Amino acid sequence: RLVPNLDSIPFQDYDLEGHYILHRNRIHEMTLELLDFYLEGNYWAFPTRGCPYACTYCINEVFNDMFADPKELVRKRSIDDVIKELLEVRKKMPSINQITFDDDAFMLYSTQQIKEFSEKYKKYIGLPLEIGGATPKTLTREKLLPLIDGGLTSVRMGIESGAERTKKAYKRKYTNATVEKAANLLHEFREEIPLPRYDMIINNPLENDEEVVETLMFLTKIPVPYEMNLFSLSFYPGTELYDIAKQEGIINDDLNDVYRK
Repeated sequence: RLVPNLDSIPFQDYDLEGHYILHRNRIHEMTLELLDFYLEGNYWAFPTRGCPYACTYCINEVFNDMFADPKELVRKRSIDDVIKELLEVRKKMPSINQITFDDDAFMLYSTQQIKEFSEKYKKYIGLPLEIGGATPKTLTREKLLPLIDGGLTSVRMGIESGAERTKKAYKRKYTNATVEKAANLLHEFREEIPLPRYDMIINNPLENDEEVVETLMFLTKIPVPYEMNLFSLSFYPGTELYDIAKQEGIINDDLNDVYRK
């Protein structure tokens, strides 16, 4: 069963004592220097768990089917618990110079919770902040403004495709106009967020050339500059898109067509 109270879960274990790491083909006792080497100054945290969407290419679709109670699909840590973790990180790892939230649903915190977080983050943490997992629907001015004041410098948002049939197949339920609106909002704050990052899915054998061109033409409407993260489509067993790929004869051998792709 999913743990409903995320505050009951201990923070990520970055204590040095009793920890080892494979470094340059040898096992070493963990040191602060080695930890700094691999983290590269960036600490990744996850204020939420779960995802309310059911994109047909994503493993979250399978998790949502396994845990059907809508109340458990997205669970949020308290703002104080998140700040407490980051305070501990700053104390234990003074070389950390950026925080990244890479969960799927941070922007589903309420506007009031976002404001509370931003005020406490600015007061107690004060490091550049990157937020991943934003969606065109959840990225709003009311949430973006306090985050920028709190230290937000980077946002990653999923677009995946600009082709209407492909979006329908992915169950990405937003219009291109909604994407444009979100991208224009980020561009409005380009001095504070100079290079937003947009996720796109490529190498989809279910798409035709016209749909690829449709996406490329749509991307010309997104204000520059931005960074594009390209992901080659993988058919995860258990997902709806995997079943379609099996029916279409794209996948004949899971070992070679999926796991060794």
